[in-house]
Amino acid sequence: MRDLRSYTAFEGVPLGGDYPIYPRITRAKNGKYILVYHQGNSSTWAGDQTYMLSSDDLATWRSHGMFNGKVAITDDFGYSNSRGYAGPNILTLSNGDILSSVSYRAISGKGGHSFRENHNSAGILIRRSKDNGVTWDDGISIFKGINWETHLVETKNGDIHCYFTNSDPYLAGVVSEWPDVTNNSGTAMVKSTDGGYSWQYQGYVVRQSRGASGDIVLFTDQMPVVISLNETGEMAGAFESQMKPPTGTQSNYWVSLAYSGRNNTEYPILTGNQLGPSDRQSSYVKGASPFLVQFPSGETALSYNDNNIIYLRIGDETARTFAEALTPLQKKGFWSGMYVDGGHRLLLSSGGTNKTLQLVCLYLNHDISVTNRSVVMDGVNSEWQNTDDALFVGSKSQAQATLRCSADKDNLYFLVEVLDNNISVSDYATITLATPGSSSVGNGSVRIQVSPAGLKSQAVYKSSWFQEKLGIEAVPGIEGSAGNAQDTDKGWLCEIKVPKSSLPEQTDAAISLDFSLFDMLGGEDIVAPVAKPSQWPHLKGF
Repeated sequence: MRDLRSYTAFEGVPLGGDYPIYPRITRAKNGKYILVYHQGNSSTWAGDQTYMLSSDDLATWRSHGMFNGKVAITDDFGYSNSRGYAGPNILTLSNGDILSSVSYRAISGKGGHSFRENHNSAGILIRRSKDNGVTWDDGISIFKGINWETHLVETKNGDIHCYFTNSDPYLAGVVSEWPDVTNNSGTAMVKSTDGGYSWQYQGYVVRQSRGASGDIVLFTDQMPVVISLNETGEMAGAFESQMKPPTGTQSNYWVSLAYSGRNNTEYPILTGNQLGPSDRQSSYVKGASPFLVQFPSGETALSYNDNNIIYLRIGDETARTFAEALTPLQKKGFWSGMYVDGGHRLLLSSGGTNKTLQLVCLYLNHDISVTNRSVVMDGVNSEWQNTDDALFVGSKSQAQATLRCSADKDNLYFLVEVLDNNISVSDYATITLATPGSSSVGNGSVRIQVSPAGLKSQAVYKSSWFQEKLGIEAVPGIEGSAGNAQDTDKGWLCEIKVPKSSLPEQTDAAISLDFSLFDMLGGEDIVAPVAKPSQWPHLKGF
């Protein structure tokens, strides 16, 4: 669920230009967020210099200016030229060092030569910071040749892979044989086994055929984003696939998914015109510029662009099955990036259109486990600080809420926390409990509603909702004044105690749980459709 309060859109001078593109984000070991991107211009999104921002809270961002700037070079053919940088990527390693990768190339083609023919003037640069992104070394070149869209991943055994779109052999080497073909590609990989200090080129790892030019096979599967799956270490990746031949009047872009295989922690190396890997889902969904991440709890997330709208799908722990698409950003965008921040928070960034760089936080609502302890019912939340599992609502207005749960031998305890800068006496939160597996709200389901004043209602479902005394207690706390529109409030909370004897029937020590917030100005925001308990998260471990 999107956190509407977190949405930020950067424009203009603070970004170093008007076309911020390809944003990528990481979090340093000291908690600071670092975001890198490149600048395009009115005629191209390719970019030729990169910039950096940092933030302590995702709300206020500081510009660090240019990160990789254009430099003067003598190109492969002896002409004075400039080296440009595009497609930055950034990764915080397990030891706390931060690596940044970026593609570089000769910007111009001179003397009748295309920039793509400047093989030796192009490559991949890796830079390192050992102080949380404050200072960076000058970097090392880990690959030579025409390339785009690098992506770094640290594997379970500590190796570092740099995946990238490798256009070099098919652009610089044989371009004279089919001069109209300028975008043949495939994904290759460079590998480090010593923390990123030295690198070895491995070869192509993911590609499929998209046609031919005479006897020459044309490949696709570019713009790679690869993850090492939590449980198995298997590599799973999302790739942009351009599936129509270059002679067509229009190209169709698709997102393809490819896997190293359930018993492999690296993709097999492809040779000659070999295609692979065989374990893949080609043209999984229409779109371009994908990004893929995984939460510590196993769920995966896939973002991509179609018609300049950024879509997001939540998937299973194998990155093979994804749910229906969400559209969490307010403005159009082209390239998106994601970062999993802790256990449940996802940062989604986008750039490429509207001269705007966008960032929004989303929270993963899934099954939650109780924390086993007794709670002092005093309307104070200090003892809940180590209760991490929570449900979140807050996609429709500035009013937002979380729900946490604890338990002892006899009772369940809930903590509802609401941020709201304009508290109304009519605001309330609803907790609904049902037997797992129910297709609809059935008899015996329990509904609890609390407000800034405390317990609003307690009800049991018997063909409809009936108020009953279930022994439920609620103690509120408030920072603000309900009903006073002249001041700015902070929010309210409520601690709730529910006797286990009042709960609906359980299955395997679990119960279905739904949560919603009604705000007088923003309306109702809810975790899952109230009429579909089969889609509700489960409360476990009590």
